Amino acid sequence: MYLILLLILILIFLCNSANAALKQITLYSEDFLLGPNGWNIQGNTNKTNNIMYETYSINSIINRYIVGKEGLINVNYKRKDDLNLWYFTTELSTPINISNIPNLIISFNMYGFVGNFSDTNLIANPLVKLVGSNGFVIQTKPNAYPFNSHFNIQLNQIQKIDAIKQIYILGDWTRWYETVGLDNVQISTWV
Repeated sequence: MYLILLLILILIFLCNSANAALKQITLYSEDFLLGPNGWNIQGNTNKTNNIMYETYSINSIINRYIVGKEGLINVNYKRKDDLNLWYFTTELSTPINISNIPNLIISFNMYGFVGNFSDTNLIANPLVKLVGSNGFVIQTKPNAYPFNSHFNIQLNQIQKIDAIKQIYILGDWTRWYETVGLDNVQISTWV
């Protein structure tokens, strides 16, 4: 009996030691310290689709961040959703090699300046899309996340792409006009 208890305690210790040995490795990080650094708005076809850069801090959620503003609304008359969605996006000059990486986590901060974020679009659009250099896309489940100030999302099916070439993060959350800030985008893994 005591031997079994001792073995269980040893196994618990070994499991905890193995988990403690895991460390987070950052593969991509953008804090917008010096500007938008190649990030743009895509999908908002009005003239107001230029990205804005702000240097002030808001409630320690975002500090030196980019801002996207709704420029065009095209409401589906049946579902009342906005059909012309816009994304914060960047194309990486050097793709992020993710071959042989078991999992990916993307995290970022958002702040809603203008808009009714309790009345979000219900159509099937992902919060995050990563495009591989082979053209394959991995993305989050549609509308699986409520609007929040901090997002920490694990991505699946990453074995289908070899390197990340483009990043898309949904900015168009509401069925009407909104203005959204984005900061501290990070892609990481645990090893």
